[in-house]
Amino acid sequence: MNKVLLIGRTTKDITLEKYGKGKDAGVYAKVTLAIRASKDKTDFIYCTLWGKTAEIAAEYVSKGDLVAFGGRLTSSSFEDESGNMVFRTDVSINEIELIGGKRESEDAEEDEDEKPAKKANRRSK
Repeated sequence: MNKVLLIGRTTKDITLEKYGKGKDAGVYAKVTLAIRASKDKTDFIYCTLWGKTAEIAAEYVSKGDLVAFGGRLTSSSFEDESGNMVFRTDVSINEIELIGGKRESEDAEEDEDEKPAKKANRRSK
């Protein structure tokens, strides 16, 4: 069984890219997920979203949003500009769950009543 579940924050806004032509055409998006491994260490996981999952993520997920991704591990290799072989493991995402928005600024001295009200819609599309 090859199944992966990740929960973390996106490191950039998600943008769609097209592939193929005609009935073989589709969309995908590449994103890196930052996952806090410990107090002093963060892991960065390369993910690729496909089709409708990519479209939903591009529309609703922004840099810094907390998301859950489900998918499977894939591995690939290629030759870089210097002629060195590069081996890479990615997660091919087919499920997404939006958990939360960006992290609020952490000001320990600010009282709950003094915090400004959250905006209902953070996007200005």
